[in-house]
Amino acid sequence: MPVYRQLIERTGGRFLHHDGGEEDAHARLDANLAAADLVICQTGCISHDAYWRVKEHCKRHGKRCVFVDKPSASSLQRALGQIEPSPRSTTAAGGDS
Repeated sequence: MPVYRQLIERTGGRFLHHDGGEEDAHARLDANLAAADLVICQTGCISHDAYWRVKEHCKRHGKRCVFVDKPSASSLQRALGQIEPSPRSTTAAGGDS
């Protein structure tokens, strides 16, 4: 998690993390998603329920969601490199590590 936090914060974003419901309550996932301007979801290590909750929330609220299939710093860094900067500050909520 510390490496992911550094990568996000280096881009000027604020890092929020949720483990996809393994330990954290689903209500917290909803709160993190609501607070985020951009969602980064690591699909390879979250439940199907959490994946669909993230996808539906982003679609319903028009939030950009970047799906990362491998839980690694290099995969996250590649995904961040593909994101165009937003004119406003970004808060990114990350999925499970």
